[in-house]
Amino acid sequence: MTSGGTCAERRLRERRLTLLALVAGSAIGIVVTLWLAVGWAADQPKTIEFAIAREPFGSRSLLERGNARETFDDLLGRLDDDDRVTDLHLTARSLSAMARTRHDRRRSLFLTVEGEVTDHLTIGGPEGRGVPLARIAALDLDAALEAAQRRWRELGTHPEPPLLSLQVRGARPRGWLVIFTSEVPADERTTAIDLEGRVRR
Repeated sequence: MTSGGTCAERRLRERRLTLLALVAGSAIGIVVTLWLAVGWAADQPKTIEFAIAREPFGSRSLLERGNARETFDDLLGRLDDDDRVTDLHLTARSLSAMARTRHDRRRSLFLTVEGEVTDHLTIGGPEGRGVPLARIAALDLDAALEAAQRRWRELGTHPEPPLLSLQVRGARPRGWLVIFTSEVPADERTTAIDLEGRVRR
């Protein structure tokens, strides 16, 4: 009887130890996973910056056509149907827009390549009538980005990826201005592109 009780107690202790080991192992695993996740998140901006520096039109950049379209659609979805866009700028790292609301207030939207979104509404509308949202949605981003990439290759490597700025006249978009920045002012270049992606000479 005593022997049977001792064996039963031993098995019970073993089960408890095994359970404790499993719980401890799971806790350690969770801690390690969280630590790795935090480290990965902290390194993400550096990783993206490095990737953009190497390939301004690559898969980590907003100048890549698929990324540009996805972010552009996101921006359009955040605007109201009666908002009128007065400014639109696209870089490898961000897409920003300024719009006039129907109550003549100024709305500023800023979306980053990391997925951050800033949306501000202030009193006092921006200058200009602005472009209706339907015309903004119809813009051929692919054509503009292809032209910008061709021009970037023609000009050679620049320290910074280009900036695309929509040119607006009245209530109509007139084309894009592609700005190739440089630390040396004399090396900066600008190229005008029409809405079909043709470079204006």
